[in-house]
Amino acid sequence: MDTKRDIPFILENVSYEDSYAGDLTTTRRIEYTLNFTAKIYLYGPVSTSAVIKKVSADLYTDSADQSPSRQERVTVQPNPTSADKDDTYTYTTTLDFFDDGLNYDEGTGNDV
Repeated sequence: MDTKRDIPFILENVSYEDSYAGDLTTTRRIEYTLNFTAKIYLYGPVSTSAVIKKVSADLYTDSADQSPSRQERVTVQPNPTSADKDDTYTYTTTLDFFDDGLNYDEGTGNDV
Protein backbone atom coordinates (compact mmCIF):
# COMPACT_ATOMS: atom_id res chain seq x y z
CA MET A 1 0.00 0.00 0.00
CA ASP A 2 3.08 2.21 0.29
CA THR A 3 1.51 4.42 3.00
CA LYS A 4 3.67 6.38 5.42
CA ARG A 5 2.19 7.61 8.70
CA ASP A 6 3.47 9.21 11.88
CA ILE A 7 2.49 6.85 14.70
CA PRO A 8 2.28 8.49 18.14
CA PHE A 9 3.48 6.40 21.08
CA ILE A 10 2.22 7.75 24.41
CA LEU A 11 4.11 6.79 27.56
CA GLU A 12 1.36 5.96 30.07
CA ASN A 13 3.24 4.62 33.08
CA VAL A 14 6.73 3.75 34.33
CA SER A 15 7.34 1.35 37.20
CA TYR A 16 10.34 -0.55 38.44
CA GLU A 17 11.17 -3.52 40.61
CA ASP A 18 14.41 -3.82 42.54
CA SER A 19 15.14 -7.40 43.61
CA TYR A 20 18.16 -9.09 45.23
CA ALA A 21 19.42 -12.62 45.56
CA GLY A 22 21.41 -12.72 48.81
CA ASP A 23 22.93 -9.62 50.38
CA LEU A 24 23.18 -6.17 48.74
CA THR A 25 26.71 -6.80 47.39
CA THR A 26 25.80 -9.88 45.28
CA THR A 27 23.21 -10.37 42.50
CA ARG A 28 20.83 -7.46 42.11
CA ARG A 29 18.18 -7.04 39.43
CA ILE A 30 16.43 -3.76 38.55
CA GLU A 31 13.55 -4.21 36.14
CA TYR A 32 11.75 -1.23 34.56
CA THR A 33 8.30 -1.62 33.04
CA LEU A 34 7.19 1.00 30.49
CA ASN A 35 3.52 1.02 29.46
CA PHE A 36 2.78 2.64 26.10
CA THR A 37 -0.29 3.40 24.04
CA ALA A 38 0.35 3.29 20.30
CA LYS A 39 -2.22 4.95 18.05
CA ILE A 40 -1.80 2.67 15.05
CA TYR A 41 -3.76 1.77 11.95
CA LEU A 42 -4.58 -1.87 11.21
CA TYR A 43 -5.18 -2.92 7.62
CA GLY A 44 -6.59 -6.18 6.38
CA PRO A 45 -5.07 -8.18 3.53
CA VAL A 46 -5.10 -6.61 0.08
CA SER A 47 -6.82 -8.75 -2.52
CA THR A 48 -8.36 -8.43 -5.95
CA SER A 49 -11.95 -9.45 -6.61
CA ALA A 50 -14.62 -8.93 -9.20
CA VAL A 51 -17.10 -6.07 -9.10
CA ILE A 52 -20.36 -7.06 -7.40
CA LYS A 53 -23.10 -6.94 -10.05
CA LYS A 54 -26.14 -8.18 -8.11
CA VAL A 55 -27.22 -8.00 -4.47
CA SER A 56 -30.28 -9.74 -2.99
CA ALA A 57 -31.72 -9.48 0.52
CA ASP A 58 -34.62 -11.54 1.90
CA LEU A 59 -36.88 -9.74 4.37
CA TYR A 60 -38.95 -11.41 7.11
CA THR A 61 -42.00 -10.01 8.88
CA ASP A 62 -41.81 -12.05 12.12
CA SER A 63 -38.30 -12.99 13.22
CA ALA A 64 -39.58 -14.13 16.65
CA ASP A 65 -41.21 -17.14 14.97
CA GLN A 66 -39.20 -20.39 15.42
CA SER A 67 -39.18 -21.02 11.65
CA PRO A 68 -39.74 -17.70 9.87
CA SER A 69 -40.20 -17.64 6.11
CA ARG A 70 -39.33 -14.83 3.77
CA GLN A 71 -41.96 -12.33 2.79
CA GLU A 72 -40.03 -10.13 0.38
CA ARG A 73 -36.82 -10.14 -1.64
CA VAL A 74 -35.07 -6.92 -2.68
CA THR A 75 -32.65 -7.26 -5.60
CA VAL A 76 -30.43 -4.41 -6.78
CA GLN A 77 -28.40 -4.45 -10.02
CA PRO A 78 -26.46 -1.76 -11.90
CA ASN A 79 -28.10 -0.43 -15.05
CA PRO A 80 -26.63 -1.29 -17.50
CA THR A 81 -25.47 -4.62 -16.08
CA SER A 82 -22.27 -4.34 -18.15
CA ALA A 83 -21.23 -1.20 -16.19
CA ASP A 84 -17.73 -1.15 -14.71
CA LYS A 85 -16.72 0.53 -11.45
CA ASP A 86 -15.52 3.65 -13.33
CA ASP A 87 -18.63 3.97 -15.54
CA THR A 88 -21.64 6.20 -14.96
CA TYR A 89 -24.66 4.01 -14.16
CA THR A 90 -27.88 3.84 -12.18
CA TYR A 91 -29.45 1.04 -10.14
CA THR A 92 -32.46 -1.12 -10.88
CA THR A 93 -34.32 -2.29 -7.78
CA THR A 94 -36.66 -5.29 -8.04
CA LEU A 95 -39.13 -6.24 -5.29
CA ASP A 96 -40.49 -9.81 -5.15
CA PHE A 97 -43.18 -10.79 -2.63
CA PHE A 98 -43.61 -14.36 -1.36
CA ASP A 99 -46.24 -16.37 0.46
CA ASP A 100 -44.79 -19.82 -0.24
CA GLY A 101 -43.07 -20.58 3.11
CA LEU A 102 -39.70 -21.14 1.41
CA ASN A 103 -36.27 -19.71 2.23
CA TYR A 104 -33.10 -19.19 0.23
CA ASP A 105 -30.45 -21.89 0.80
CA GLU A 106 -26.95 -20.38 0.47
CA GLY A 107 -25.36 -23.81 0.00
CA THR A 108 -27.38 -24.79 -3.05
CA GLY A 109 -28.47 -21.36 -4.29
CA ASN A 110 -32.09 -22.54 -4.43
CA ASP A 111 -35.29 -21.81 -2.54
CA VAL A 112 -36.20 -24.68 -0.21
